[in-house]
Amino acid sequence: MWLRVADSLLWPVEGMLRVGARAGVQRIQLDRPVFVVGVERSGTTLLYSLLANHREFYWLSRLDSALPNKGCVTSLARRLAGRLSTRGHYVAVVGSVGRTTGLCGPVEGVSFWRVALGGSSAAENWGDYRAAEAASQELVERLRLEFKIRLLFSGKSRLLLKQPGFSLQLRFLDKIFPDALFVHVLRDPFENLRSLVGVKARSAEKFWGVKFPGWREYLGADLSVQAALQISSTLELIDRDVKEGDLAGRFLRVRYEDLVENPREVTEAVLAFCGMGWDARIERALPGVRRRARSEQGALGSDLPEEAVEILRTVAERYGYANHAG
Repeated sequence: MWLRVADSLLWPVEGMLRVGARAGVQRIQLDRPVFVVGVERSGTTLLYSLLANHREFYWLSRLDSALPNKGCVTSLARRLAGRLSTRGHYVAVVGSVGRTTGLCGPVEGVSFWRVALGGSSAAENWGDYRAAEAASQELVERLRLEFKIRLLFSGKSRLLLKQPGFSLQLRFLDKIFPDALFVHVLRDPFENLRSLVGVKARSAEKFWGVKFPGWREYLGADLSVQAALQISSTLELIDRDVKEGDLAGRFLRVRYEDLVENPREVTEAVLAFCGMGWDARIERALPGVRRRARSEQGALGSDLPEEAVEILRTVAERYGYANHAG
C-alpha cells in the first residue's frame, strides 16, 4: 500500500528531475558495464556482493526494485543514505557476504527488469531465454538512457548488474551494451546441484530458476534431474553465446572454489579485467567469505538418479572437475 502511495507522490519529482537532467545525461558514458553471470547457486551472489563495495559501481537495490520507475529519486536517495550511514558505503555484511539488509542493499532487481522490459506479469520472467533479436532499437535506447540517468544521480561511473537470467542472454545484453564485460562464476557441478536442489525443494514453483529452452518438458521430472539440466543447459548457452557473439575478449571465467580460497586474489583479478583498481572498502567484506562458504556445506545424497549423475559427470569433465565427478 505504501509503495503505491509513494509511487504516485514521487511522479512529479521524478519528472522534474528528468527534465533538469537532460544536459547532464548527454555527458554520461556507459563504460563497459559489468554483468555477473552463472548458474543459480554457483557463487554469483558472493562475487556480486564483494564487487558492490567498490565505490565506482552502481547496482540495483531493493529501493530500485520497489520503485523501478523512479531512477532519479532512488539514485539520489541512495547517494544521500551512503553519506549519512554510519556503516559508510559497505553493502556486504561481514560474516555473511551476500546477505545484505536494508532498502539500499544490492539485489538482482527482478522487478526493475520486468518493468524495464515492458512487462508487468510474473509470468513474464526475466529468467527466460532471450535472443539478440529481442533487443529492439527502442528498447536499446530506453535502457541505455535509464542507466545513464542512474549513473548521473548516483555519482557512480560504472554499472554492476547480476541476475541468473543474464546467463541465457549474453548476446541480448551485448546488443544493448556493445562494450559490456561478462564475468562467469563456475562451480563444481555436483556441489552446485546440491545447493540448487535445496532451493527447488523449498520453492512452491514446479520449476524454480532460469527457464532454458525446453524447460516445460521437465515440469514433472525429479528435482535433481531438473537441476542437472539447468546446470548443463545454462553452461552450454553461455559457451555458445561467447563463441557466436565473439565475446571471448570481454569474458572472464572464475571458479567459485578459487574465490572462496583466495577471495582477495580473485576479486583483484576480476577488477583488473574490468580495468579498475582495488578499493579498500572491499577489504572489510573478505573475512566473511569463508565463513559463508562453510555455512553452506552439506552432504550430497547418494541416491541421485542415474540420469542426473550422467549429466553432471559430462559437465564435470568438460569444465575440469573430473576429479570431483561423484
